[in-house]
Amino acid sequence: MDLTKITGLWKHKDKNGRTYLSGNLTPVAGIMIMKNDFKGENGNGPDYWFYVRQNQKKKVPSTGEQDDFEEDGGKEEVPF
Repeated sequence: MDLTKITGLWKHKDKNGRTYLSGNLTPVAGIMIMKNDFKGENGNGPDYWFYVRQNQKKKVPSTGEQDDFEEDGGKEEVPF
């Protein structure tokens, strides 16, 4: 079987001490894999949940010569 490596995942702990995995698929989309702690009485639910999240945009530091632009290519909403 051929396998394709998609991304790396890193272990983290949430505020309740539960471990989850996260990584990036693209610059704008990331993933999280979390253990399913609510499988139900019959236990036939999934062991883990796979979530896709939108990464937050980061501001590019201002040089003082022009307005700040976001990493989306400087596209901003025109106020008029």
